[in-house]
This record gives sequence, C-alpha cells and structure tokens, in this order.
Amino acid sequence: DLTTSITVAAWIRPNVPSTYMYVLTKNVNTGGTAVNGYDLSLTSAHLVRIRFNNSVVLNSTTNYPHDGATWMHIAATWDGTTIRLFLNGVQESNTLSFSGPIQTNSLPLAIGNQNTTDPRAYIGTLDDIRLYNYALRAAQVLALANTPPTVYTISGNAGAAGTILSYTDGVPKTATADSSGNYTFSVPT
Repeated sequence: DLTTSITVAAWIRPNVPSTYMYVLTKNVNTGGTAVNGYDLSLTSAHLVRIRFNNSVVLNSTTNYPHDGATWMHIAATWDGTTIRLFLNGVQESNTLSFSGPIQTNSLPLAIGNQNTTDPRAYIGTLDDIRLYNYALRAAQVLALANTPPTVYTISGNAGAAGTILSYTDGVPKTATADSSGNYTFSVPT
C-alpha cells in the first residue's frame, strides 16, 4: 500500500461522454459503502479526478476528450504535501494541499473499475497505466506524455473493389477497399 507519496499515470481514449469512469482504483465509494484509499477517475463533467481517502479530491480544470479517437495522457502526483494533476504533460494550474497519509486497505488494485459491481466501468481504451511509490517530477511526467501509444497499420487485399471491412477496438471502424481491393486500418495500441 502506498501511504506517503504516489504517482498514477495513464494514456486514456474514452468514448462515452457524461459518464463517471474509473481508470485505476484502490478504494470503494459506492452505494453507501466507502473504503479509503485512492483512485484516478474521469467525471461526468469531463474532468480528470484524483481522490484520496474518499474525501480529498482534486479535479482538473481542463476537459478530457470523449470522442473515442483522441488520446490524452493523464497523471496525478502527491509528494506528501501537494497533489498535482497533469494533462498531456502540462501541470494544471490548481493544486491541493494534503498531509496524508493515504489510508491502507485489503482491496486489490483495480484497473477500469472499482472492486465492486459498480456500473462506472471505464469505456474506451487505456494504455501504459503506471503506478509509482513516489511523486514524479514535472519533467518526468512530461517525458511519459511525450511517448504516445504506438499506432500500427493493418492492410491487405479484400479481393474486390468496394468491399467493406471492419474491426473494433472499442470503437467500430470500417474501411472500404479501393479499386484494386486494397484497404488500410490504423490501429492505436
């Protein structure tokens, strides 16, 4: 359990607007049940949120994208004194004082939802989720944000012009074969 400092970071590409979603959590706060710990989440107001002990909350001032196509790097740090949020490597202007500690619990670390049947599961794509037992410096967070998810290209020949092919990575994609039957998908990972 992390109690005196922390960094949580992830690449997010959510595709559902106006829904509260958990990115990473080691607490519970639902249905009248609360177990202290920490979580990095996305609010229904399109803000990134870090929360400690179910009562110490810092929301971003910048909205996250929710179109299912745009990646954003998010990170939260706490050095034992100050909580900070970073979006795409840039520190948000608001900070929050917190002397700690983060309360410990016996829950497992969860990615994409709480450790309950809570309906606020993450909908979209997550990549490179990181958890550190210390607060990264701003330059270190920026270095993480400057390494975006890799995009791979899938291409081939459908054999006939006009053939429609599809795949899904959380967001359905289609491609129509050209006059030679060739198609290309860009696949972010």
